Amino acid sequence: MKNLIIIFLASLFTNLGFSQILSEKFNLHSYSFTTQSTNVLNSVKQSQNKSFYQSKSEWQSIIDNKWGAGIPLVDKLALFDKYVGILTNRFTGFNSLGISWNEWNVIKTTYRSKINTNTSKGAFASLMGHLSYDLYDAHTRAQDLNVLLTPLNQGIPILMLTPYDDSHFGATLTVLPDSSLLVLWTIENHPLGLQPGDVVVGYEGVPWKHLVDELLASEIPIGFQQRNVKSASRHNELASAGNNWHLFETIDVIKYGSTDTTHLFLDPLRTLNVSEIFPKEQLPVPGVPFPDPTNIIQPVYYGKVEGTNIGYIYIFGENENTDDQLYQAILSLNETEGLIIDLRKNVGGWPLPSSGLDFLFNSFKYTLEDVARCNTLDFSLCSTNNRNLWNVNGNPESWYDKPIAVLTGPNCISCGEYIAYILSYRPMVRFFGKTTCGALGWESDNNINNIDGWLFTYSPKSAVRVSDPEILLTYREFPVDEKIWFDKESAARREDPVAKKAIEWIKNSTYVTEITASPMIRIYPNPAEDKINIEINYNGDQDIGIELFSISGQLVYRKEFQNSHGPFIKQIDISSYVKGMYLLKISQSCKLYCGKIIIL
Repeated sequence: MKNLIIIFLASLFTNLGFSQILSEKFNLHSYSFTTQSTNVLNSVKQSQNKSFYQSKSEWQSIIDNKWGAGIPLVDKLALFDKYVGILTNRFTGFNSLGISWNEWNVIKTTYRSKINTNTSKGAFASLMGHLSYDLYDAHTRAQDLNVLLTPLNQGIPILMLTPYDDSHFGATLTVLPDSSLLVLWTIENHPLGLQPGDVVVGYEGVPWKHLVDELLASEIPIGFQQRNVKSASRHNELASAGNNWHLFETIDVIKYGSTDTTHLFLDPLRTLNVSEIFPKEQLPVPGVPFPDPTNIIQPVYYGKVEGTNIGYIYIFGENENTDDQLYQAILSLNETEGLIIDLRKNVGGWPLPSSGLDFLFNSFKYTLEDVARCNTLDFSLCSTNNRNLWNVNGNPESWYDKPIAVLTGPNCISCGEYIAYILSYRPMVRFFGKTTCGALGWESDNNINNIDGWLFTYSPKSAVRVSDPEILLTYREFPVDEKIWFDKESAARREDPVAKKAIEWIKNSTYVTEITASPMIRIYPNPAEDKINIEINYNGDQDIGIELFSISGQLVYRKEFQNSHGPFIKQIDISSYVKGMYLLKISQSCKLYCGKIIIL
């Protein structure tokens, strides 16, 4: 895996027969389009030139003329064969996509047959980009950077789907439930007057959710970064709306507090000149320093939520500094009543922050391991035997034993997702937000990137749970406990609803832990005939409560011990109780432990 801060761009070519071959099987680009009318409130002038979108009959000639003929046919075919050969032998995603060996051969043959002496540089970039884009893997890209790094002046035929830079539009958008786009951040004095809480509907009277499908189904090259789980992929396709203003003449906006759609000419954006803006689907939390994603030396930021004793940690990515910084953050916040770990904008990287994560666990655990292709004769996958890379080595004497809320979203990718999955093995954890990207894998460019101007990558490894090695986690929705995202009111008020929900959970709930998950509690014997012994190892004085319930829910025993000096040792007489299974509850200050005992 590599740090994904760098903006990688790519391309698309759809009219290739790929949709005809596999659209029914994979539902790829099988769209129908409608135009919706809106209330025109603001028409200032008529443009003398058609926008790119209005020039549909000329799209292919615009693409061909922009970048010219490109390399000779023999070189195009050699480049195609080299990359496709690497994918055939090493790519790990075919089985999860449902692509058989024979179907992949059909896809390869179909694509190759479309390359001829008339295939322009732009069209070839589109063809290669489409091939990699429809493999739904964020680590797999085929990109002609000479095409895709062309300055995005108005009319340049590139569809931007990258979630890593909003400087082209000067604002960050996120997705609302109806697929319209919520303005979350803007530069000061935005040229179009955009403010947080405004909604971008689309361009030229057509909703963006239809426009992006139409453009994806065309021959326009695309710039993209991440695509795995289909819901996360769709999120990023929609959230990219602002970065494609150069294809249109007007933008359709509903101002916060209004229900009317205003059509704004895009000419003011032509002179927009701002430094790199990293999209942030997060809002500042009072009391906590907000990350500066351009400062890759500091990937971890932390503090206490204002007015609470709750710690908050942002992890922006994984590099050689992440482990030490995360460890120091947890150490500094060790006396808090709970932690929030925000992974919603985590661009991945390497290596995993192992000692920092160890601090959050009370025992050793195997969690994940990676799989790779077993051979080059079929698409079967085998363990790489690297489970030690992803294990956690917790310490029951020094672990952080409070509740942890983890915030996730579609721009949590790669190594950031490994962290999320590893944290799911921890007691006292709950996840808030949206699914992650679904790109639990590695990125490699070995034996490919020796061609000037091209970037080729692929995923040679993907993750599975050690306990369930047959299920590839790549392409799977992350199991979020409470799905919550931004709305117009929270954006206008500059309040982060995901963080707010996590704070409320830590404040208002007592988290229940299995007794067997706590090395500090010992119940014996179990099963028992006449007596059970309860031992709780702690220092100082604490309030201890013990309750025993029958399987039908009847309370049969309750005892409270106030200011009991540790360690706590208590023997309970159970000789008069009916044989069977019982639920034991132990409260220790703000903690609650539950377990089952059997009376013989």
